Amino acid sequence: MSFAAPALLAAHPPYPTMWIRLWCPGPDRLYQRAFTLVDPDAAAGTFDLEFAMHEHGYAMDLARTARPGDVVEVSVLTRDDYVRPDPLPPGFVMVADPASLPAVNGILPTLPDDLEVRLWLGRQHDGDEDLPIAPHPGLQVTWVPHDELAARLRDGLAGVHGWYGWVCVDTVQTRAIKELLRAATGAGKRDGHAMGYWTKGRSTG
Repeated sequence: MSFAAPALLAAHPPYPTMWIRLWCPGPDRLYQRAFTLVDPDAAAGTFDLEFAMHEHGYAMDLARTARPGDVVEVSVLTRDDYVRPDPLPPGFVMVADPASLPAVNGILPTLPDDLEVRLWLGRQHDGDEDLPIAPHPGLQVTWVPHDELAARLRDGLAGVHGWYGWVCVDTVQTRAIKELLRAATGAGKRDGHAMGYWTKGRSTG
């Protein structure tokens, strides 16, 4: 879905993984959902948001009923959650799913062509593997069933010592994978990036 927000983008210049809180009408109040900006264009004052169209959800309901010219309420946090490490490590190992794929697609174009990137993606629904992934010469993509991400990674992290670890999936697996990445990369507690993007079994918040 495409949005026009020139004042927002003028006040908050876009950066990779930039996200907003979209306030969605519910039966009794507004509910917030976080979305990563897709293809933000500060000059044009536009950006897109990608919606996963489940059977039910307040964000899904908003997307289904939206019409050109509708006005929505959003909140912006100015903190940049992703800061590219400097100096760059030998490689990146990233763990994501369809919810965090827009953030991955924001990061990949910023990485040097000669950097090796291993991307593990959790598959939840038929057609997930058809989702667009930003091209990168050093990118290796592995799709696995979403609930098996942590288990599969235990045997799939050879040769990543000194790499940068990035994980954004559901909250439970994010915690487990964060520890796996820390052990495999040798990272300190403040190195890398880990954020739970959603909570399994929770549809409102």
